[in-house]
Amino acid sequence: VTTALSPSMSMLRADITAHRTEVDFLPSVALHAELSDAALIYSRYQQGFRPGGLAIESDFVRRFRNDRTATWEIGARYGRAGSGASAQGAGSGDPFSLAVSLSHTDWRDIQADYIDLIGLPTTANIGNGHIWTATLSGGVTVAKGLHLEGAVVYNYSRVDQPSLSFGLALVRLDEVPNIASAGGRLGFDYVRGIGGGLTLTARGW
Repeated sequence: VTTALSPSMSMLRADITAHRTEVDFLPSVALHAELSDAALIYSRYQQGFRPGGLAIESDFVRRFRNDRTATWEIGARYGRAGSGASAQGAGSGDPFSLAVSLSHTDWRDIQADYIDLIGLPTTANIGNGHIWTATLSGGVTVAKGLHLEGAVVYNYSRVDQPSLSFGLALVRLDEVPNIASAGGRLGFDYVRGIGGGLTLTARGW
C-alpha cells in the first residue's frame, strides 16, 4: 500500500534529501607566558562543531543541523603533571604540581538526544546555550615511590534560547543535557624496586 504525501510533506522530503555543500572555518589561537621554570599562565580560544544528520521523528525523517562551539579559556599551571614517583624517587612529573583554569563556551544549535512522543530515541537542535567551567587539579609525592593526584571540575550550563521546534517547548530546558554539574578524580601511582632488576608498579584511579 502506497500512501500519497501532501504537497507540504513532499517539499519537506525534498529538502531533507537535497544535496548540500558546507564549508566551515574553525579558528584556534593560544598564548602562554612562562613566569619561571615551573610556572606559566595561558589563554586559549578555539571553535569546534559537530556535523548534522538525519533523525526519525515518529513516522517522519527530518534533518538536524550541525552545532558549533566557541570557547575561551584562561589558566595557570605550576609544575609538570604526571607521576613524580619512581623506584629512585623521581619520575616523569614534578613532586608537586597544581593547575587551575576557567573557561566559557558559547554553544549554538545544541544537538541533544531525547525520547520522542512515542518513546523512541531521536536527536534535535534544542537551541543556544552557554557553559562556564572551572577546574582544579594537582599532584604530590607523599613518600618515596608514592605519588597522589586529584582533580575536580564544576560546570554551570544554561540553555538561553530554547528551540520551539518538534514539540521541545513542552520540555522544561534549563541545563544543557548530558553536561555533568560536577566531577572529580583521585589517583595514586606507586613504584618500588624489589631487587633482582625487578620493579613493582601499582596504579589506581
